[in-house]
Amino acid sequence: MIIPDLTGLSIKVKNKKSVLAGFNPISYNIIRRFNKTRSYKACKNLCNAPFRNLYFSANGQVSVCCYNMQYIVGDIKNNSITEIWNSEKIKKLREHIANNDLSLGCGACKSELFLQNFENLHIKLYDTHFAISNFPTSLGFQIDNSCNLECTMCSGDLSSKIFLNREHRTLIKNMYDENFIKQLSEFIPHLKFCLFSGGEPFVINSYYRIWEMIIQHNPLCNIVVQTNGTILNDKIKNLLEKGTFNIGVSIDSLNQETYEKIRVNAKLDTTLKNLGYFKDYCHANNRFIGLSVCVMNQNWMEIPKITEFCSMNNINIIFNTVRFPAKDALWILNSNELKEIIDYYGGFLFTTKTDVQKRNKKSFENLINLIVSWYNIALKFENHKHVTISEKEFKPLIDELILKLETSLNVFYDGNNMKQAYCKSIINKIMTILNNIPNDDIKYRSITIINSFNGEKILANIFRENDESLVKLIKNISKYAEM
Repeated sequence: MIIPDLTGLSIKVKNKKSVLAGFNPISYNIIRRFNKTRSYKACKNLCNAPFRNLYFSANGQVSVCCYNMQYIVGDIKNNSITEIWNSEKIKKLREHIANNDLSLGCGACKSELFLQNFENLHIKLYDTHFAISNFPTSLGFQIDNSCNLECTMCSGDLSSKIFLNREHRTLIKNMYDENFIKQLSEFIPHLKFCLFSGGEPFVINSYYRIWEMIIQHNPLCNIVVQTNGTILNDKIKNLLEKGTFNIGVSIDSLNQETYEKIRVNAKLDTTLKNLGYFKDYCHANNRFIGLSVCVMNQNWMEIPKITEFCSMNNINIIFNTVRFPAKDALWILNSNELKEIIDYYGGFLFTTKTDVQKRNKKSFENLINLIVSWYNIALKFENHKHVTISEKEFKPLIDELILKLETSLNVFYDGNNMKQAYCKSIINKIMTILNNIPNDDIKYRSITIINSFNGEKILANIFRENDESLVKLIKNISKYAEM
């Protein structure tokens, strides 16, 4: 096992002018290594998303990708699609990206770059279909959380059942009305690529309208549907035959018990049968077929088997990094636990006769490198010497966190007095955990990182943790300061 050298990655920058202009560019050494995995044309920008893509989220907020929901470039309630695409906010983000600066909400990809998780980096999704003047060439839709599953690693923002059953939240009005659908007609002819996720796309009615518009006005546009694979009927089959559909299916285990514990309400036999249909459709029409796998505590020993399954069936494998909940995530494990996974994965060899098999082998190796990076971070974290921080320095951070939680809980429950006791219990739980942690620099960094998220995201993660894992998460989240 070769452990990648992470030294010296934050020294040399690409352009001193960027620093002098007030930007904070990523190290040129990192960019150079990353660009070796990309096409020459794609390397013009560190990320091409701001120059070619808009992403529409269920709450009406618009960003340039689903990984950056901290820097919002518009809101469909107040802005037209055209206004958002030409807004000053998106221009500012483009300027930062042009200077290799990922400080405007792009922390997730920044972490993956530092960890050298290049193959599965979300940036690569935007490395083709560059923007045409005045119009985006790709759009991402996650405009409805309607879903039939309650997956353990998911949240209410992406699942209507979790929204109601786990988080007990008040139903929200869908922001995407008839006016939004009409606006899309101007953009659809220019599109090369569209990504639809959910919720579960095949149960979202508005998606069928958009798909029909694309098929009618731009039939060559690649439509990518990320589905949980549990829904397949004649309506879907007829739709697939009319458009240029590419399919990603989410399956995290080939073991029935494990799969159905993770993908609550799903049946493995049904999903595998539907996967077979999607696979045959994509192969017959020369379309992309992928299997998305969330690598977690529950399934990490199965990952080599799932990789081999994909390679034997000519299916591309995509490994999703699970950051939250902590009870499911690998990054939070200690160095001994991570070393066990690294050693286990190092004993597997894969067939590499086809292009898909070669890509799958590369993705598996990249997963190992990511876990090795977490292992190195865990070692450093475990050997950290604690520094005491005064209560006075903690107070503003605690006050900020309480305000965020109170504000977001009020939004969640729409000021419902019946929920007040429940809201207080959530805040008290967090405060109890924090009060039981010594006032040191680890705790200080943990609270700082937690406060970097919006209140809704903080609450979503609280809801999907148990009491034990929530304590572990708060104590360990400062590891992110090392990424």
